[in-house]
Amino acid sequence: MTERGGVRINRDKFPKLIGQMRRYKLIVSSTGGKVIGFGCTDGHDDCVAAIAQAFWGLKHNWLPEPGGVPLSNA
Repeated sequence: MTERGGVRINRDKFPKLIGQMRRYKLIVSSTGGKVIGFGCTDGHDDCVAAIAQAFWGLKHNWLPEPGGVPLSNA
């Protein structure tokens, strides 16, 4: 969604997320050249995981609990 411009992230408000997204990549086996996973090989990826979960909720039109905050406003 970010690559296609469907969602924009304010880099001033979320520098940690932007940094993690820049380091997030496919992890390839050094012996077979196959993709064995994905993540930040040199740090945390918790912000990327959180935004991925929020995007998944938007994609599937999950609604918040009554009184909750809609994902589009988070």
